[in-house]
Amino acid sequence: MDPVVERLLVVDIDDVGIDVLNAAHTPTLDRLTAEGRTFLQFHATGLCSPTRTQMHLGCHGSYPGVHCLTWISRLDPYGVPSTVVRPLGSVVSAAGLTTAKVGKWHLGPSNDLNHPASFGWQDYRGLLFNPDPGPFAYYRYRKFINGSPLDVDGRYLTTDQTNDGVAALRARNDLVSVSYHAIHRPYHVPPAALTTIQNPTTDVEKAMASLEALDHELGRLLGAAAEEGYTTLVFSDNGSVGPLRGRKNSTHQRGIRTRLWAVGPGVVPGRDDSLVSAVDLYATVLELLGVARLSGDGPDSISFAPQMQGGAGSRTAIYSELGPRNGFDARLDPDHWDRIARGDRYKFVVSRPGVGTAFFDLQQDPEEQNNLINGPLDQAQREELARLSQVVRSKVMR
Repeated sequence: MDPVVERLLVVDIDDVGIDVLNAAHTPTLDRLTAEGRTFLQFHATGLCSPTRTQMHLGCHGSYPGVHCLTWISRLDPYGVPSTVVRPLGSVVSAAGLTTAKVGKWHLGPSNDLNHPASFGWQDYRGLLFNPDPGPFAYYRYRKFINGSPLDVDGRYLTTDQTNDGVAALRARNDLVSVSYHAIHRPYHVPPAALTTIQNPTTDVEKAMASLEALDHELGRLLGAAAEEGYTTLVFSDNGSVGPLRGRKNSTHQRGIRTRLWAVGPGVVPGRDDSLVSAVDLYATVLELLGVARLSGDGPDSISFAPQMQGGAGSRTAIYSELGPRNGFDARLDPDHWDRIARGDRYKFVVSRPGVGTAFFDLQQDPEEQNNLINGPLDQAQREELARLSQVVRSKVMR
């Protein structure tokens, strides 16, 4: 299997919903939109840990034996297993390629300092969880370098992660993954040199300032990637939260539909409306690097490498989910397991008690206000409802 690209950089940014992007000053991301390929129908989950699970394992969080349905707290004994499905980093490493992971992990239990290594990342530098609360959290934090702690005081976290990312690129690792914490809470004041918003005081101002700072440092990272010949993928893990009035922690479109950009060698610029899921990153990375998938690798993942080169996509539906806790079989508690399936136009929702089922026409009703489930439905709508219901059912029955 021949590689499509020479080296690959995958970047995820945190809590950057479409509503934020439309309001912020982000010249780097704007340049990605102009010069790269923008996937307008990229979907993740409504929370960070389940989305990261999709990328690393190529399966949804409810996959038997995985059971990651919500965020992982420091007190949660659950950790995403690396033995049910071969992790992305492990597959790449087994093919003789080099891997480096930088930034937010948020997938393992707090007592497992080598959890990233068990996922095949040969070099890991970052925070295993989110920063502690407080106004100085992005300046005082404990990072881990291959299992060893390092207390940092006075170096801005987004800058530190960019420095580590640039070093991994300069070392010419075959696969580099950089996971920024920004713009995730705690809301804070970034260095003045990185933002045009001076002396931000409200949470909204601080969040927008941290996004500008992220965009500035992302520019440095992408500059190094271009110099070293990397193809780059950038995406947000879920919609925005808090004062920015997004719909994080939900299966609403504002919570799960974000953006993905691709730029560099092997990418045809343009705007792409094909359906793409965060779970598809697994298969896409392997195809781009020319690494073969074995039976059982990335069972829910479909490569969008053809779309990056201007071809047509093969995914006909998006599936996403959230649940109340990790480490249990969601199929045993379906009333508290939120599931959605959407096609090009319609979306089917099965939610927890008090919400029930819903069917939305996203073309006519993008804010999901008019539930069509009780009809009357025309023939095309009935057929699509039946198809999307089957997509959800297939996840419940496996």
